[in-house]
Amino acid sequence: MRGVAALALLLVNVHLGRPCEKVEQVLFCLKIPSYFDPGCSSLLMVLKNIGEVNSTVFQSDNLASIISLIINNANITRIAEKGFGSFPQLTSLSLAGNMLSQVNTSWFRNPAVLRELNVADNRIAEVTESTLKGLSNLTKLRLNKNRIKAIRPSSFRSQSALAEVDLSENRLTWVPPQIFTSLGSLRSIRLDGNPWNCSCVHRDFVASVKGW
Repeated sequence: MRGVAALALLLVNVHLGRPCEKVEQVLFCLKIPSYFDPGCSSLLMVLKNIGEVNSTVFQSDNLASIISLIINNANITRIAEKGFGSFPQLTSLSLAGNMLSQVNTSWFRNPAVLRELNVADNRIAEVTESTLKGLSNLTKLRLNKNRIKAIRPSSFRSQSALAEVDLSENRLTWVPPQIFTSLGSLRSIRLDGNPWNCSCVHRDFVASVKGW
């Protein structure tokens, strides 16, 4: 109820010319403001047709306390280097339902701080080691509902803390079984909704999937 009330208040304030509303430690925004209220731990942005997020969109010292950032369904096509550079303590990022074709650790000032990343329902076609390099403390990763056809064997080499992975509803027909061997903390992996090739040629992969 508190969240519903906050959003209702936000809508009223936007009509009055205020782009954001602060409720306790959560900042709700329907527009990108020229000034961000300080002292918040979470930032939820309800935006449309953003396009590129350049390095100045979130340029504010008042964002240093933010640990959770949500910008879903905003038609983001690209994020520039240091696009999230004003979030040095960011541990959770959700960019679901956008138009991103890649994940890039150059977005962040401190990529190793991030624990949860949700880039579901974007346009990512491939996962390689460089995709996640630097996100060494990631524990939850959502890549479902993308266009992923290939995952390289070394893709998760740096993610020893990764516990939950969602790769469902992509375009995978096969993945190298060895990609999971470095994930000693892995508890859950979703692979459903892919057009798997279960022929004898890929029996090693089928066996590895059954093991999960």
